Amino acid sequence: MKAKVLFGIFVLTSTFLGGCIDVDLMNSKEEMESVETSFITEYSYLKNGVIEEQIPLQLKNKEQVGTMRVSNDANTLTVKITGNSDFNIEEVQLWVGTDIGEVPSNIKNRPIPGKFRYKLSGQTEYQFNISKEEIALNYDFGEGTEIYLFAHAVVINANTGYLESAWSKGDNLPDTPDDAISYSTYTPVGGGGCFPHLAFCGEMINGTYYYDINKEIENMVADNGEIIGTVSYIDQQIRFFFDQAWMFSGNTPEVVITGYNKPGGKAFEVYSGNPLAPYPPMYYYYGPLTKYNYYAVELNVQNCITSN
Repeated sequence: MKAKVLFGIFVLTSTFLGGCIDVDLMNSKEEMESVETSFITEYSYLKNGVIEEQIPLQLKNKEQVGTMRVSNDANTLTVKITGNSDFNIEEVQLWVGTDIGEVPSNIKNRPIPGKFRYKLSGQTEYQFNISKEEIALNYDFGEGTEIYLFAHAVVINANTGYLESAWSKGDNLPDTPDDAISYSTYTPVGGGGCFPHLAFCGEMINGTYYYDINKEIENMVADNGEIIGTVSYIDQQIRFFFDQAWMFSGNTPEVVITGYNKPGGKAFEVYSGNPLAPYPPMYYYYGPLTKYNYYAVELNVQNCITSN
C-alpha cells in the first residue's frame, strides 16, 4: 500500500478511509508510540466568553499540524481538535484522566492510541464533550485537580498527500527517550463562580433557533441544552426573563438579533450590541420589531453558582 495518497481523491472519500493507516507511516505500534513533543500553551476567548486553553499538535519534527482547544464548565470538559491550512486530520484518539498510570500502554509503558477511550474519524473538527464523571471517580472541577490529556492524531499533508502521526505538545513520559510520546495537562476552572455560555431563543429548526414573535412565550436555551429562562414579545420589545443563577455575562452584555421572513430564509441583520435596558431580574431589547415574524436571537450569558 503506497503511503502517498492523492489528496483531492482523499477528501472525497475520507469517510471510507477512517480506519486505514499507511504501512509506510506506521510499520509497527512502536513507531506510532514514539513521537517527540514539547509544551506550548496559549489562551483565547470564545464568542460565548469561555476561556480556551490552546495546545498545538505537532509532528515528530516539531512541525505544527493543528490545535487542541480545551475548556470546561461546571460539569463538562470540552476538547476540540482541528488541523491547519497544511494538514487535515483523518482520525483522533484521546485519553483523559487524573492518573497517568491508567493510560492504556504496551509492555514498554508507552501509550497505545488505539486503546484510548475517545475516538473519532473523518471530520474537519473533532469535539469531545466529557462529563466530570468520566474523568475520575467523584471528580469535581471546583477542586482544580490537574487533568492529563493524551491526544494522538493521524494527519494528511495537504501538499504531499502523505499520512503522518502527531501528538499534542506537552511533557514527555518519565524514563523514555526524547522522541517518546508526550502528554498535555489542563487545570480546570470551577467551584463557586460564573461560567459563560451562549444562549438562543425559540425553537430549533434545521439547526438554527428561531424566535416567533407571534407566540406568547418561548424558551431561552443555553449551548449546553439547558433551558435558562423565557423570552416574550411585549409592546414591540423582545424581553428576556432569566431563571435564578443565569444572567447576561460581563459588564457589557451583548445580544445579536437577526431577522427572517421565514425559518431558513434570507437573514437580515437587525441589531448587535448591549441590551438597551438591562436591569435584573429582567433584561429587554427595545424594538420596535415589526418588520419580520422570526428572529434568531443570540445572547452572551453566564451561569453563576456557589461552591458548597
